[in-house]
Amino acid sequence: MADADELFETIMRELNDVVLSESGDVEEELEELPFLQETVSDDIPPSLLSYFETSKSRAVRSEKFILEELEDLTASRHTEDMDNLPDELDKDMAKKLVSFDTENESISSAETEAPFSHNLSVCPDREDETETDEYVWPGLGVTKSSEEEEQMKNSTESHREHREKICCEEMKTDEKRRQRHRDFQEELKKIMEAEKLHQRELELMKKRAQEKLEVEFLLKQELICNLQKQVEEEKKMREEEQKRFKEEGEKKRKEEEEKRRREVEDMRKKEEEIIKRERKRMEEQMRRNKEEKRKMEEMKLKEGSEEREKRSRGK
Repeated sequence: MADADELFETIMRELNDVVLSESGDVEEELEELPFLQETVSDDIPPSLLSYFETSKSRAVRSEKFILEELEDLTASRHTEDMDNLPDELDKDMAKKLVSFDTENESISSAETEAPFSHNLSVCPDREDETETDEYVWPGLGVTKSSEEEEQMKNSTESHREHREKICCEEMKTDEKRRQRHRDFQEELKKIMEAEKLHQRELELMKKRAQEKLEVEFLLKQELICNLQKQVEEEKKMREEEQKRFKEEGEKKRKEEEEKRRREVEDMRKKEEEIIKRERKRMEEQMRRNKEEKRKMEEMKLKEGSEEREKRSRGK
C-alpha cells in the first residue's frame, strides 16, 4: 500500500511539473503575445495547430490514466481491507480451534473415565440412566466437534482459495498498473519531447520575430534618417530661398533707392539748369535794359547837346 501511495504521489508530482511547465510556457507566450501580435502574422501554422490538438488529446489520456490510478488505489485499499478481514477471521477461527481442541481433550478424558466409572458404579437404575446419558453426551459432542472442524476446514480451504484468487487478481492488477505506468511514462516522455519540440518552435518563432523586428527597426531608423536629411535639406533650401528673396529684395530696394536718387538728382539738376537759364535770361534782360537805358541817356545827352548847340547858334 505504501508503494502504491508513493507511486501515486510520484505520478501526481510529475504531472504537476508537466502542467506547471506547460502553464508557465503558456503564461510567457501570453505575456509576449501582445508584443508579437504587432509584428508576427496572425496566421497560425498547420503544424502548430496539429500539435495543439495532439497535446489536448494527450492531456485527456493523462487525465484518464490518473483517474484509473485513483480507482486502482481505491480497489487496492479495499483489497487490503479484505485481506485484513480474513486475518481477523483466521484469528477467530484459530481461537475456536483452540477451544475445540481443549473441548476434545476434555471429551477424550471423559470417554476414558466413562467405562471405568460405568464398571465401578453400583447405583440404582436412575443413576445408570444418568451415567448412560453422560456417556452418550460426550459421543454426541465429539460428532458435533468433528462436523464443526470439517466445516472450519472447508471454510479455511475456501478462504485460502479466495485469498489465492485475490492474490492472482491483485497480481494482474499490479501488472496492469505497471503496464499503465510504463505507458504513462512513455506518454509522458512523448509529451516532454513534444513540449521540447514546441519550445524549440516557439524559440525559433521568437527568434524570427526578433529578427523581423530588428530588420523593421533598422528600416525605420533608415527611414527616420532619410526623413531627417530631407527635412534638413528642405530647411536649408527654405533658408537659402529666404536669403535669396531677401537679397533680391535688398537689391531691388537699393535699385529703387538709386533710381529715386537719380531721379531726384536729375530733377535737381534740371531745376538748377532752369534756374541758371532763368538767371542768365534775367541777367541778359538786365544787361539789355541797362544798355537801352544807357543808349537812351546817350540819346538824351546827344539831343540836349544838339539843342544847346542850336540855341547857341540861334543866339
